[in-house]
Amino acid sequence: MRDDSFNEGPVEYDVRQAFQTYWTYDLPFGAGRKMSIDNPIANAVAGGWTISSIIRLQTGRPFYLTSGRLTFNQYDAGVVLNGISVDDLQKMIKVSPGPNGTELFVDPKLIGA
Repeated sequence: MRDDSFNEGPVEYDVRQAFQTYWTYDLPFGAGRKMSIDNPIANAVAGGWTISSIIRLQTGRPFYLTSGRLTFNQYDAGVVLNGISVDDLQKMIKVSPGPNGTELFVDPKLIGA
């Protein structure tokens, strides 16, 4: 019998901390700006430009360990491994920043378990 209480947990789009800001800056070139351009063609090409940016910093998304076998519940909410506690499982999986992005280490004992 399935127990729906095992399916409770953060959803994949749950981001607990997020900071977002934006800025815009009008470049000082062009008619009516600090550095006026008198030539109408040059003003049309180089005048009136604005640059802007959006900056977002956030915590990571939840990490789920799922498997197509030895699992329980309809949403694949947990993995059942004989003789391994949740604490042991957390120690056997490492997620860390690497030179080319996030690195994921899974203890070889879990492969094919």
